[in-house]
Amino acid sequence: MFLTVHATFGALIGQYTGNIFFGFVVGFISHFLVDALPHGDEKMIENKDRPSKKELLIITIVASFDIVITLILTSAYLYFGLVDFSWSLIACIIGSVSPDFINGFYMITRLKILQAQSEFHFQIHFVIEKIAVSLWTGVLLQFLTLLLLIGLLYIY
Repeated sequence: MFLTVHATFGALIGQYTGNIFFGFVVGFISHFLVDALPHGDEKMIENKDRPSKKELLIITIVASFDIVITLILTSAYLYFGLVDFSWSLIACIIGSVSPDFINGFYMITRLKILQAQSEFHFQIHFVIEKIAVSLWTGVLLQFLTLLLLIGLLYIY
């Protein structure tokens, strides 16, 4: 799932947490709940233990673009009043994107201390195995999910 979806879901949740620590933890957990939904990009890396240089380059480019869009969207949510600034909101957004950053850091460094989280993160993508979607269908589903979440931010 793209960071934009995770961060927007984190922003939606973060409006109601009221506590920095709780916001981060709930955001962190929300990441895995959202990643359990089939979203098409879970197979961008064929061999998670040995991603090719090409795969790492593609992931880095996509992630970099996604980070920029996430920062723009988060700023827009604050600027247009879809969310009110609070540290618990920021903590929830950071928590909601953290598993991907931890996983990326693990893929680069192979630090043993991060291995269990990375394995769990990988496995969660395949909880609902019966529904497989292509990358492009997944991108469309993620875009529609993002629009739904933005709509919920607007309503609430």
